[in-house]
This record gives sequence, C-alpha cells and structure tokens, in this order.
Amino acid sequence: EAETVAALREELEQAQASNLNVLKRSREAPRMSDLLRELTDRLPDSTWIQTLNYRDGTVDMRGQSSQATALIALLEQGPGISAVSFRSPVMQIASANTERFHIAFDYQRPQPQ
Repeated sequence: EAETVAALREELEQAQASNLNVLKRSREAPRMSDLLRELTDRLPDSTWIQTLNYRDGTVDMRGQSSQATALIALLEQGPGISAVSFRSPVMQIASANTERFHIAFDYQRPQPQ
C-alpha cells in the first residue's frame, strides 16, 4: 500500500508540474486580440489582409495595399513586432491600383510600459 501511495503521489506531482507549465506558457504567449488590434490601428485603411497565420512566434501575412512597400516601416514600429520582411516580391495590380504583398514578422507579447 505504501508503494501505491508513493506512486500516486509522484503521479499527482507530475500532473501539477505539467499544469503549471501550461499556465506559464499561456501567460507568456501573445494574445491574438492584441495583435489584431495593433494591425488594425497601424495599417492604412487602403490595406486588406487576406490571410494571417501565427505559429511559434512568427506571423505570416498576405494581402493587398495601395502602400505595400511602406508597410515594413509601419509594422516595425509596433510593440512586440520585430524582424519584419517581405517573403516575396511586391506585385503590382494595375486594374485595382494596389500592390499584393506577403510579409512575415516575429511577434511576442509586448512588455508593459
């Protein structure tokens, strides 16, 4: 019985450690609502995001804008945003007077100020 109790206690301690790890990762992970708010506030009204993917701290974004080449500088000013770069050349869409872009950047939870 003592061995069973010890085994159960060890199993419980491992489960608690695992739960604490999940909570810690959740607390440190960026909130996507913060990222969406930042993009909404920062990007010009003439910009449309068609796809937005987040994985392991990297954001991959595709869309159209009348000012696609200016987006890099605008995004670099955002809190928690770094390493902004085009993933492919900007393509002119003459019929819509816009540019198609594919941008990637690193995103981490911004530090409180």
